[in-house]
Amino acid sequence: MTVQERILEIARFRVTWVLVVIAACLGFAAFGIVASHQTEEEDEAFVVPVRSRAEAKFMASAFTCSAPSPTPQSCGVERWSVKTGTDSSIGSVNLGSTTPTTIAQLRAYPSPSPIPANSRVAPAETTQWVINGTLVQYKLESDSDYHLVTQDGSGNTMVTEIPYPGASPACVTSSSAFFAGIWGARCKFDGSGLARATTSFQTANVPVRIVGVGMFDFAHGQTGAAPNQLEIHAILDITFPKSITNSTATGTNVNVVDGDASITFAAVAASGNTTAAPIDPSTSGPGLTGFTLVGPAYTLSTTSVQTGVTKVCINVPYITDATAFSRLNLLHNEGGVLVNRTSALDTAGKNICGSIPTLGNVVVALGSQPTAANVTVAGRVTTASGAGLRNAVMTLVDSHGVTHMTLTTAFGYYSFDNIETGQSVAVTVTSRKYVFAPNSRVITLNDAVTDLDFVSSGP
Repeated sequence: MTVQERILEIARFRVTWVLVVIAACLGFAAFGIVASHQTEEEDEAFVVPVRSRAEAKFMASAFTCSAPSPTPQSCGVERWSVKTGTDSSIGSVNLGSTTPTTIAQLRAYPSPSPIPANSRVAPAETTQWVINGTLVQYKLESDSDYHLVTQDGSGNTMVTEIPYPGASPACVTSSSAFFAGIWGARCKFDGSGLARATTSFQTANVPVRIVGVGMFDFAHGQTGAAPNQLEIHAILDITFPKSITNSTATGTNVNVVDGDASITFAAVAASGNTTAAPIDPSTSGPGLTGFTLVGPAYTLSTTSVQTGVTKVCINVPYITDATAFSRLNLLHNEGGVLVNRTSALDTAGKNICGSIPTLGNVVVALGSQPTAANVTVAGRVTTASGAGLRNAVMTLVDSHGVTHMTLTTAFGYYSFDNIETGQSVAVTVTSRKYVFAPNSRVITLNDAVTDLDFVSSGP
């Protein structure tokens, strides 16, 4: 049954009840039946039944889906309960938590022997994963699944699939814990702009982000299958990141938001356009010890003329695993080497931020340990008599070579926020009217510093 037919079926069902109510009311009026003579059961019989949550989700999806899925011909059999979220151990899957990983890591899980028919193997099949990669090809399978071959930048592939979320036949019913996610993913795929899936493979080669739960399949020669036969089945959300370009005005602290990437330039002297182009995480640069390149990843570029340090924040609202989020970092490709430029983690807004000296490739990476806390470096600049010096130029250079600059306040105070701990930094003061000896100090940051003061030795 197509979506339109299902909608008409539901509509006919609703209209029938309305007609029953109208007919009953007319009958009462015509024959003078007194309402007080009705029993409680008769009253309840004329109430239109409340729409279930599953039905409400179905209707909402039907009206927002621009290209409904084709009518299924048949459904799957092997491990179908595990594939569609109706197995005996579905309660072990936390759909409220999404953990970032890579295709290479998923391919490394050992395949169980034997594979259980109606239960799950932890953690591969009990975790909701998110991966970034490239959709290379896809087709409509005989069991009505969308078979998507997803690949990373090193050529590793795995199968990811979206079942048919409907009835006639009932491949995935509303009793499935995956029903809403499968429906949304199928709908988003159909509305993605890609050619409609057919029974023959079609080439896509587009960036893709997939959220779903793992499932070990039996080997039967599937195109794109991982060596361990682990698939993401079912896909519960799918996104096709696009290259986005926005205009960049002149000024200071100029912010440009290109999709999930927020770019803030310290100073823009000439306007232009700034672009964030999605790339496969594994192509952002060579691997960095202690980090897994989970993504997203972008190539950032601009035609504007800008100077100073650029702040970049990547928004990842779909990474809801709190422990994993605490280990996220922002890496930047500098001369062919990835450098950790993380300056802040915004847990509430799900942003990973960093300060980079130039544009280029940036990638979100999962560290082996929680990301180091960021602290404040602050102090005061005064004359020999203790008076605060206003507008002295303060410069902080971190161990990554990133330069931070600020001016002292009217009372001589300065502050650098969100400086990474566990590194050595150099802080320098310069003034047009006063000299300092020394004018620069190097400190190792293990905690916040609030008393890094400089006293002028004279005018």
